[in-house]
Order: sequence, then C-alpha cells, then structure tokens
Amino acid sequence: MCAKPDLIENLGENALVHCVTETGCEFIVKTTDPARFEAQNEVALTADAPFRHLFNSQTRQRIS
Repeated sequence: MCAKPDLIENLGENALVHCVTETGCEFIVKTTDPARFEAQNEVALTADAPFRHLFNSQTRQRIS
C-alpha cells in the first residue's frame, strides 16, 4: 500500500503519522522513526495482521 503522510505528531519516543492513500483511505502509523515520513512524500507501507486495527468509519467501532 502506498500513502502520503499528511501530519506527523512527534510524541517524544514515538510519533503518530497521519496518512492518506490514493483512494482516500485515512490511517495512522505509530513509529519510532518519524524521519522516515516526510510530509507529502509517498511511502510504501506494510503491517503484519496482529498489528493492524481496523475501524468502521460510521460507528468508529473496531472491526478487526
């Protein structure tokens, strides 16, 4: 999956990187390496299933 970082929240030890895919899907990446995500530069991302958390956009409830 490719996405563009929209906002980087540096929280000290970790950073939250708000991203948007080409199809408009929004998600947040928690990382210890925020330098890897420069705003507006497209990045390729993967995540192992145990570390993915999906939510319903209408109800905001976790679905997996």
